[in-house]
Amino acid sequence: MTRSPLIALVAVSLVFVSTVSAATTGTTTTGTTTTAPAVTTQSAEIPLLLSTVSVTDAMTVGLEFNQAIQIDSLRVRIIDQATNESVRIASITGSTTPRLAMIKTSTALTAGASYVLTITSALSTTEMTIKAGIDSIREFSVPVTLKGASLNAPSNPNAVIAASGSMTKPTTTQSGSASGSMTKPSDTEALPATGTPTTLLIILAAISAFALLFVRKRA
Repeated sequence: MTRSPLIALVAVSLVFVSTVSAATTGTTTTGTTTTAPAVTTQSAEIPLLLSTVSVTDAMTVGLEFNQAIQIDSLRVRIIDQATNESVRIASITGSTTPRLAMIKTSTALTAGASYVLTITSALSTTEMTIKAGIDSIREFSVPVTLKGASLNAPSNPNAVIAASGSMTKPTTTQSGSASGSMTKPSDTEALPATGTPTTLLIILAAISAFALLFVRKRA
């Protein structure tokens, strides 16, 4: 075999291998420049979720989300489960931690009471919104020993709230003697005494008998 046909065969082999390699890897060879096909990646969309609700003091409720939150977009509603009344919100502020939000109430929360917090609007910094329903509703309770929390009014208006928060029923006393005896009222219709009329009748009977005896002796 001569040198020329051998060189031609090697050249054809190289071209064939290059073509197969380009088809396998998905690349195109043009001269000395190799371009790879564009690869598109789509990041997973993580929904915004409310992680925890905590009562930091009698007028502050803390919210923690799974993502950084846009404070201006946050709207909440708090309902007292015992009275079914809404708690007035004074302000909603952010924190040094982007995932935290602090809610200030206009009045003190009730110690030992349970509340339901509903997020009506919220957006994360990646424009993700919170889903309505179970993801946006949380129930929380106020500790009984929380300083500054208000106390429920007693059901008995005559009851007294002691310093410890317990209710003491007032004791009632009855007037009367120490032994418990009661004085019988005087009888205004008492019967008259019978001693004097009986004695008078006996004297009159004796006088009558003596007079009758005297008359018989003179006869």
